[in-house]
Amino acid sequence: MKTMISLRALALVLVLSGCVMPLPTPPMAIDEIGWQTYRADSGYEIQYPLATYSMRDGRTGPEVLYPGVKVVEPNDSFYYQEPRAQTYRLSIAVSENRDGLTLDDAEQLLARSQLLAYDPALLAETAIEAYTLDETPAVRVNDLAAGPNGIATQIVALHGPFVYELLAEPHFLTGNQAAPWAQPAPSPDNRQLLEAIIATFRLTGDDEAMPATGGVTLGEPILAWQGYTEMGDGDPTRCKQMAIDADGNVELGLCDGPAESRSLGGSQEWTEIQTRFAPFTLDAVSDSVAFGGVGDLAGPAWQRALLAWTHFTYGELVIGRTSAAARTALSWYLGEAPGQSGLCNHLTVLVYGYAYAEQAPCQGGGTVQNRVGGWLTTAEMDAFDAMLYRRGPLYEGDNYFSGLGDQPWADGDSIVVEEWAQQVYARLVDTTAAHSPDCAAAFIQVRALTADATHEALHDFTWPEPGEPVLLGWDPALWEAIVQQLVDAGARYLNECANVGPAGEPTTAALAELAELSRVVPHLEVTIPGEGDFLPLDLVVAETVTPAAQLLDIDSDGRGEVLLHTQVGYFDGEQILFGVRGGVSIVYVAGDAGWQGHLIWPVNHYVPRADDYLEYAPFRTEQAAEQANWSAAQALIYDPAPQVESPNLIDGSAYLAVSHVRRTPVDDIRELTVLRWRPQGPEAVLHIMLDNWCVSAEWEIRSDGAIVVPALPEPFPHCQGAYDEQTFVLEDGRFVAQPKR
Repeated sequence: MKTMISLRALALVLVLSGCVMPLPTPPMAIDEIGWQTYRADSGYEIQYPLATYSMRDGRTGPEVLYPGVKVVEPNDSFYYQEPRAQTYRLSIAVSENRDGLTLDDAEQLLARSQLLAYDPALLAETAIEAYTLDETPAVRVNDLAAGPNGIATQIVALHGPFVYELLAEPHFLTGNQAAPWAQPAPSPDNRQLLEAIIATFRLTGDDEAMPATGGVTLGEPILAWQGYTEMGDGDPTRCKQMAIDADGNVELGLCDGPAESRSLGGSQEWTEIQTRFAPFTLDAVSDSVAFGGVGDLAGPAWQRALLAWTHFTYGELVIGRTSAAARTALSWYLGEAPGQSGLCNHLTVLVYGYAYAEQAPCQGGGTVQNRVGGWLTTAEMDAFDAMLYRRGPLYEGDNYFSGLGDQPWADGDSIVVEEWAQQVYARLVDTTAAHSPDCAAAFIQVRALTADATHEALHDFTWPEPGEPVLLGWDPALWEAIVQQLVDAGARYLNECANVGPAGEPTTAALAELAELSRVVPHLEVTIPGEGDFLPLDLVVAETVTPAAQLLDIDSDGRGEVLLHTQVGYFDGEQILFGVRGGVSIVYVAGDAGWQGHLIWPVNHYVPRADDYLEYAPFRTEQAAEQANWSAAQALIYDPAPQVESPNLIDGSAYLAVSHVRRTPVDDIRELTVLRWRPQGPEAVLHIMLDNWCVSAEWEIRSDGAIVVPALPEPFPHCQGAYDEQTFVLEDGRFVAQPKR
């Protein structure tokens, strides 16, 4: 059963003191082949050998978080290898640290186990040892006489507001009843295998590190809070306070103690709260708040939502980690998605009114897909707030609602939550679809402009004399306008239409919609006029790739920029006989003025060259120089979707490496362009052009920032030539060719 993660969960800083040396783990060589990794929603993963162990569900109590107790248990294959052997079964559970225990309370943590509770007196004659579970302090006992078969090993760790328990019990394989009976005996090898499985345990969760703290100066506070919460130190009796300015600089601490500096690190969520929530002041028995927002979300429900956000933010800043699971107030499965076998529609609502409509595996775990996020409407928030603070917690199958009130739920009452969740889910999903007509208009205009340009160019086309290039009379200014309108259409979509998450990044569904809208190549059946063996030539103009959009963190600030690969309807007869190329790649960056687009492909014409630009073209120096003067139309001879990566070039600037192979009738041209990102956009700093079909090894971008072009011997008479290895390094912020040694 999926159990509620309480909003009262304590965020604790846990330090183990006064313990004996850790128990060493026996060395064992693990053959990683054949080991399976199991990852749980409750924040851990573990590996086990498929040949001898299986993952099963255990008996789950009401306090155990979803997916309940999991058991790594010997399977039948183990029996056939070792009939009647003593093996070990390992149970795992995660629960809330409701009482705020620390590792100094080791006896309570161990004896009040969610897996096997026992009398704490049994620990009197047993050494409780210090242990480290995935670099997290823990306690451990071995060979304890508790339960029907005894406890071989019990480990308890505290991580954030949760208790992680591993409990290993001796397990006796039943064997074939026709075989002679033998007394099971402990096996050192099987115990060693158990230790190897435990050693693979990793804490994962959905928690993320908070931004680095210290050294910030608080400006005029937008939010000033003073009150009581158990978040941060687990003590709800001590008065705490926090102030946050417009830039996310924070001062916090106890009311009677010194203030400490923290930072929200440019949090988009904080920016949205300032712009969406209306200003208010609150003076209550337990909390006082003064908030200077500029939005229109007003009323008691939204004020309580912001107060809940404040409590969680205080606690997370104190312990240095944030957890979406702890903030979740509702997690509800809404039935299988139409046409998506095994995937269910699912709604997640955070305590302060932000919701996600998504699709997730119906059996839990796995990857969430098609996520759309957005704030509740005021009507939805009022209904949610009434349930949250009046009704108690509700569990129904894998669904949970973290009610904080006293009114219990009667049989059948859950239909109220179900219907509310269905309505919110439908509204969030429909919001993205509803954007399309208005926000598609700019893309439709680009498609129409391209169609008109194509008909006009073909109308004026005359077949060239023999030996002359087969070119259409494209107007370069027209293609300049087409490409720029496409860039602007994407920026408008991101600014006005796209659904975003609390971090301000477009959702997966919004990225998919942007890519779909950017399909601006018109589908045309046209005729190339003329007289000859192949003329007139009937031609179908259509896209040759499917556009794609993704997030790419260019400047390593933890927030993704949007990279869009798409295509415009440019074609000619010189590079490829009237085949559509027109590759365009755009990076959209969010700033004070909203999302703005910058072309990174094609590089020629569309990306300016830096003052320290460096060119390396061993066989086509003149051609490479000419490309700098290409028109907008000429530059569009490139295919869509170059390879784009964000290399770490160690000098503090943000770079993109853009590479591509351009096929021509006579050669393959391999090109790498390194772009340096400036506030005004990208600039080209290094261009490598290898115009030789004999080239097999292209270049290597090394971890130290050096870019190495391997030497090319001359293997065939028809190759253009040979060159020595060439290395380019960054010196004082610019690329230079390293002298040959």
